[in-house]
Amino acid sequence: MADTEIALNKVAGINTSAPRAMNAAAYYGEFDGDDTDYHIFRTSTSGKSKFTYLVDNLTNKDCTVDLWGSFAEDSEPGDSGTIQIGGSITASATGAIHDTTADGFPWLLVRCKFADTPDSKVVTVYTYVVPN
Repeated sequence: MADTEIALNKVAGINTSAPRAMNAAAYYGEFDGDDTDYHIFRTSTSGKSKFTYLVDNLTNKDCTVDLWGSFAEDSEPGDSGTIQIGGSITASATGAIHDTTADGFPWLLVRCKFADTPDSKVVTVYTYVVPN
């Protein structure tokens, strides 16, 4: 199990020694950190009460991460009915950050963006929806 998966499992309070929990931290997606565009990752909360995400930033620049809640699958940050949850947090260069929310939106969007163009290394997003 990758270090980031172990970290996310700990954050989510998952007993990783239990055989069924070994893959509880789900790899969600990644992008090459080589631009200053927005990169958005959508996930359905499937009616669950808590959602944890971890962003692992291997680049040489800080990455701003924010979380948005929505009632529509195809929504974008800034659309009507799409609301930013909390403030932005920063995944430091070559670092990782995580956050957990208990907001009851059916769709959550993790949005990542660099202020300055980084060195083309990978940024990986992991998610975990906590069962009720």
